[in-house]
Amino acid sequence: MPLPLCGMVTDLFDCVGVVDDDRLWRNFRELSQAAFNGNWTVSPQLADSALRILSDPHLDLEHAVLEFSDSLVGGGPTTTCLYGILTALYVEAVMTGSGDSARIAVWALGKGGVLDFLDSSWWPVRYVDLLAAVQNPASYPFPHERARPPNPSWDPPLSLPDLTRQLRPSHGRGSLVVHAIGTHPSLTLEPVERVKDIMASADDGVEVRVHYDGIRYRCEYFREICGSDSSLAAALNSNEDGVDLTMEGYRALGGNLVASANFKSDLYICTGPFILCGIVHNLTAKPMLVYVGLPLLWKAPVDLPDNSTAREEFWDLSLGLARSERAIVAANNPLSALQIKAQLGLLDGPPVVRVRADWASRYRWSPDVNRKEVLVVYRHRNEWALRRAIERILSSWEASHGRQLSLSIVYSGVGVEEDLTFTRMSRFWAIFFFPWEHATVSLYEFYSMGIPIFLPTHTWMMRLMFQPDGNLASTDPARYVDYYDPQSVSEAFGPEGPPLGFGGPFGVHQQFHYLGYSDFTSLPHLDQFNNIQDMLDTMDTLDLLVLSDISSKMRRHWQMLGRQADHWWRKALAQVLNRSTTAAHPS
Repeated sequence: MPLPLCGMVTDLFDCVGVVDDDRLWRNFRELSQAAFNGNWTVSPQLADSALRILSDPHLDLEHAVLEFSDSLVGGGPTTTCLYGILTALYVEAVMTGSGDSARIAVWALGKGGVLDFLDSSWWPVRYVDLLAAVQNPASYPFPHERARPPNPSWDPPLSLPDLTRQLRPSHGRGSLVVHAIGTHPSLTLEPVERVKDIMASADDGVEVRVHYDGIRYRCEYFREICGSDSSLAAALNSNEDGVDLTMEGYRALGGNLVASANFKSDLYICTGPFILCGIVHNLTAKPMLVYVGLPLLWKAPVDLPDNSTAREEFWDLSLGLARSERAIVAANNPLSALQIKAQLGLLDGPPVVRVRADWASRYRWSPDVNRKEVLVVYRHRNEWALRRAIERILSSWEASHGRQLSLSIVYSGVGVEEDLTFTRMSRFWAIFFFPWEHATVSLYEFYSMGIPIFLPTHTWMMRLMFQPDGNLASTDPARYVDYYDPQSVSEAFGPEGPPLGFGGPFGVHQQFHYLGYSDFTSLPHLDQFNNIQDMLDTMDTLDLLVLSDISSKMRRHWQMLGRQADHWWRKALAQVLNRSTTAAHPS
């Protein structure tokens, strides 16, 4: 498949006009493009050119990286061509069959590929090519195509049979007391709102009283959660940071949450961390609805890798929760469901039940025709590099077009900037979303509002979602293998293996396969851009009539998913409450 190259040459990324002897780099770039078009058949001229670049006694890759970073941030000149050097390293990997050169190139692009904007250059090498060469230099080139949608036989099941047991009109009394625990207000609010809706529709109407323990943010919309007095936030730090809690610390936290509640709970709702849900469930005799949207190992105890006792307890509690008669576990996205299935060795993964996101969907997309703006959403940790790259290329774009872009760009790390309200978001013409890990709630919020969404290509998106140190691309078998036989789990998932690193690295080909299960790739009516230049071209030519049609289709699809979710929640709540009643009053 032809590589979607950018539409114009840029100074820093393409080494034009800002490096010593850019003719040398232009010639090398043309030779490497010819090699790519020939399925990376390395010509003698390309091999000789790459060798001369890498054997240059003045070559200092560390200096080139620092100079590139300084130029990206400050806009100044550079005397070296970082992307050209990385292409030469890839050519060397192809010629020698060794992944060492590619490994050096991956290192040069920084943690998680923070300096990777190769897609927005005329160099034919991409970050995924380098990662694939590290894993197996003979496997080039990496397929530059869309991730395939999941095989229906592996799609986590969503059971929607007719409800066979109706909720008792008042559950034996006039109120239901819920203790809701979770770090993300939006994720926690979803099951709480579904429970409230269901109980309110009972014949006599049932009052649902909720006590929240969670982390506060977006308090304008999540007043109930922000108004609660909880120790959970201090214990778990922010949503972005890790935890300092050992397994023993988690046990103490769970015990405090249960003991400090000055009420008698009828039902627990827990959205994570998963281990905290397991501990609380183990300490009580009450039913629990568990609704996860984050990896099972997110905010795992810090002593998990080194403490076999803690590790055994972690998996015992997690598996006990997943198999408990008093609990029902569901996931808000397919990747989370698949990971839980793999990590706990379950025959069937938890059902996938998307959020309705009522708190967002009530703010329907209504673009401001007098203020043409788009929103660029990114993980705020990567803000500095992405924003500077966009601004750098935007300057070149405006210079080549002889005019400014026809709209304004607003940047946001959603979930961090509380001043970006849903009302404000509904006024943007479109959203250009750079995903990270399991950041699906933001996707669902935008989708439910009907805001047209544009995403990077799948190979670019894969690098953003499967960070080397993240939960989605976990490669440390020590966290799993002493708990059960990983071979049986691997076999259950077929030739691609499970969606995590049992017994070896979770390589780019497996990542690309499982990317097809992500809602970032499987939801309909999502559009793509190939690189930053293509993103700017797309922004400049946005048409409200076309966008309105897309928005209508998005909302219709989301309403259909919402009806399925409502049906599932009604069934799940009936089951968990009836099980609890049966256990408390056996016949």
